Amino acid sequence: MRNTPRSAAEVIEAFWDNVNPEPMSGCWLWLASCSKSGYGKMKIAKKNYRAHRASWTLFRGEVPRALLVCHKCDTRSCVNPDHLFLGTSHDNNVDMIRKGRMSHRSCDRHPDSKLTVDQVVKIRDLSKSVSCSKLSRDFGVSFPAIKNIVLRKKWKSI
Repeated sequence: MRNTPRSAAEVIEAFWDNVNPEPMSGCWLWLASCSKSGYGKMKIAKKNYRAHRASWTLFRGEVPRALLVCHKCDTRSCVNPDHLFLGTSHDNNVDMIRKGRMSHRSCDRHPDSKLTVDQVVKIRDLSKSVSCSKLSRDFGVSFPAIKNIVLRKKWKSI
């Protein structure tokens, strides 16, 4: 990219200069610089943005402060707004785990784990109406284990 775009028209032009639509998947692949983790990077008015986040803002509007721009297609370099959705960190982690993209040994893949991801999600949902004591009996784990799950001290990525 030549200079850092400043006006809205320059931002849109710079965006399209760095996008290659992939006809088979429908992904819009980011061709410019990417982070080590594979997400596209775009500089706008001397500030760095993730390209998929910039895409969301260009085509859908501002991203609320507490939300992330997540990928439906799981292609990190994709900037097609139709392949993106807004979600919390929790939503993104649940999506990642359900699609089998969790790369570290934690949660239900850990050899010492007594609970699955689905059970942890269920415990958190049930904790709104069921006591931790009852949940510990129902799931066969200690009261502190349930309390730590509910308080997000354990299983933080879920």
